[in-house]
Amino acid sequence: MLNLLKADFFRVIKDKMFMILSIICVAISVVIPIAIFGLFSLVTEGSVPLRDSYSALEVTDSIASPFSTFGLILIVFLLVLLGKDNNTLRNKVIVGKSRSEIYFSNTLLTLLLYLGFMLVHLIITFVVSLIFFKSGIDRANIGDFIVGVLLKILGFATVASSIVFFASAFHNVAPGIIFSILLGNLFYVAGTIATSFIYPEMAESTMNTIKILTYVDYPYSIGLTLTAVSQGAIYLVPYLTSTIAFSALFIGFGYLIFKYKDLK
Repeated sequence: MLNLLKADFFRVIKDKMFMILSIICVAISVVIPIAIFGLFSLVTEGSVPLRDSYSALEVTDSIASPFSTFGLILIVFLLVLLGKDNNTLRNKVIVGKSRSEIYFSNTLLTLLLYLGFMLVHLIITFVVSLIFFKSGIDRANIGDFIVGVLLKILGFATVASSIVFFASAFHNVAPGIIFSILLGNLFYVAGTIATSFIYPEMAESTMNTIKILTYVDYPYSIGLTLTAVSQGAIYLVPYLTSTIAFSALFIGFGYLIFKYKDLK
């Protein structure tokens, strides 16, 4: 399987779409923090209170999420990429590659590409945001920040697993793109709606229940992991459970579909 993964990886990086996506990744990572600073500056009294009110960590957390601008572009790119591979699946089987080798090679390739691009996006966004906002990281919360990054990576892996599932579920690229984006956005909207019911006068137990539910909603909660880790295990446990469970389900059901898929 490693030889197959290596061949697929070199095929991808030689594709023109890979270079185009790399340029888009850098451009969005640079432009959006600047645009946010400019927009916020228009509705504040000046750059000093703005810099004190928002941190580069908060800005990065919201921008580098799966269903932000670049996240959506990356999902489409990977589904198109896997769609291209559908044309060679039969040939791989003919030369002796098993369906499990092909499927898990595609799974690892998707995970590596998704994590790689999203982490580059996250790092560049944070570095650019540091120019305009305070960092949001100090010695007291460096541990929380590291854990937050690890959790964000786990969330990214879950989204990558969903991409593999939708690529396996459909013969054509278009339905996979539509359903993957639709599902993710439905989850995200659900988390946003849930948090809208939180208000200061609410009982703490009720507030905690709503927050726990949003952490189970992994597409929404990925946008909170860098800044909300310090809230404790009451939120992290459901987040870990949901991301691991969803990843296993996406990969497992994707394999079952691919195992009996008609390779034409």
